Amino acid sequence: MAEPAHTLERQQALVDFGDFVLDCDDLPIILEEASRLIAGALRAATATIVKGEADTSGSVEVPILLPGRRLYGVLRVEPDVARPFDPADMQFLRLWAIALGPVIDRLDKARALERATTLNRLIVENAQDYALVFTDADGRIDGWLPGAQAVFGWTEAEAIGQSDAMLFTPEDRAAGVPQWEMGVARRDGRAPDTRWHCRKDGSRVFINGQTTALRHDDGSIAGFMKIGQDVTARKRVDAALQESELRLASILDQVPIGVGLFDTDGRFTLKNPQLQHLIGDRIPSCDPVEGQHWQAFDAQGDAVAEQDYPGARALRGERTTVPVDFRHVGG
Repeated sequence: MAEPAHTLERQQALVDFGDFVLDCDDLPIILEEASRLIAGALRAATATIVKGEADTSGSVEVPILLPGRRLYGVLRVEPDVARPFDPADMQFLRLWAIALGPVIDRLDKARALERATTLNRLIVENAQDYALVFTDADGRIDGWLPGAQAVFGWTEAEAIGQSDAMLFTPEDRAAGVPQWEMGVARRDGRAPDTRWHCRKDGSRVFINGQTTALRHDDGSIAGFMKIGQDVTARKRVDAALQESELRLASILDQVPIGVGLFDTDGRFTLKNPQLQHLIGDRIPSCDPVEGQHWQAFDAQGDAVAEQDYPGARALRGERTTVPVDFRHVGG
């Protein structure tokens, strides 16, 4: 049994450890200090805290359990001289193991949270084509991340405190879109926010995103989070492509011959009225319903085999320029 002086010394070691933990949040340093205090109080050669399963090397080991009785590792003590550990010694070690578990768990969680926070910050700060904006329940901006500045142009100092309506186009503001968007998010939890917005310099940026309601624990609205990607370049490319397709369709409408485009499955992707009048929705070389009623003839009036139809050859990747007449016969 430990003598009274030793008991006081061991109690003091625990007190010193508790005081040390209050001023330190570095887990390796804390474990090193705990090992030093334990070894000193037990007059042992070494005391170490080992993560993982215990071994059976002959040293005295006590498991360190985290909340939920999850094993962290063991508290291992090796005396400087061979001696038995009495019940008081073992009780002292168990007490230390119980004290260490919550400390280790708290610091592990703190480190994990710090890593996650750092990772999230790096992601947000480097996602320059994503705007992330936070507002209060009335739509006043209270969070303006770097991506928002990159997309919209306002600095954080300029944006904080302003209504998020400044991001909407004049016509959307006049139509009450900002209020509608918040109302939908308030009711449904989120609202689409895919439309043209305004930059600080007056130019426009097309945002593909959404507004999400943020709530207090009691369910009341705490504010809103707006997140969206700048897809202006893609939007303009799509608009240019659509304009080009409309222009092509307009030109094809005026030519006196039938012209059409079809995909590899034999479906028309573009067809002018003249071709529609001639063959309707059917492609002679890909007509599963009435294919047997189509007959093609070359310039000499000779019949052309189905595999040599222009459409069939084109689907095989062959170039076709020889004129062929089609007739729908019989049936």
